Amino acid sequence: LFFSLEMPASEIQDRMIASLSGLAMDDVIRKDAADINRIADAVDELSAMPIWLEDEGDGSTAQLSLESIAAFVRLFAELYPDRQTVVLVDYLQRVRTKARYEKRYELIGHVCKGLKDAAKQARVPIIVGAQLGRGVEQRGKNSAPQLSDLRESGDIETNADQIVLFQRESEREFKFAVEKYRQGQRFVARVAFDGPRCQFADWLEAGETDWH
Repeated sequence: LFFSLEMPASEIQDRMIASLSGLAMDDVIRKDAADINRIADAVDELSAMPIWLEDEGDGSTAQLSLESIAAFVRLFAELYPDRQTVVLVDYLQRVRTKARYEKRYELIGHVCKGLKDAAKQARVPIIVGAQLGRGVEQRGKNSAPQLSDLRESGDIETNADQIVLFQRESEREFKFAVEKYRQGQRFVARVAFDGPRCQFADWLEAGETDWH
């Protein structure tokens, strides 16, 4: 399940097609005749994948909220108990809730706890994207993000079972650090990124990448 509160489903689908076809995003959007077969094959492959994507629509559909996300997750788990379900939420600071709080950090804390409770009740992992504060930029260009940089609430760190912080080292290199892992060790790894094709790959010792 993929709940997108930032990008519309059509843009996410274009990115998935670019990744599957190996074509740059511009080629996917233009749909050049020379690439139409690769795009068609990628569309067929994507259609066969068990991915359920929910966005906030164009205003004609209900906006996603903590309550609607939690209800959807519980319902999906009940309807498909034998599926190995993973839930993605993009991203935390845009999740609304019916609860009212005067302080922003209290609201974010409520959303964190609600998503954690939904994961426990449905017995599925929920992976949530979150923004970092401006403190990272203020420390310098190559400064690594820290847990304290998680924006707007310490409850993010408290409720999460695992936290992975991403840092862009260069145009084609990302570093991610597992800064919290309740059931394992922390570690840091490098990955290669191909932005036009929306692909990540292992970073080889020679500094080159293998996109297969």
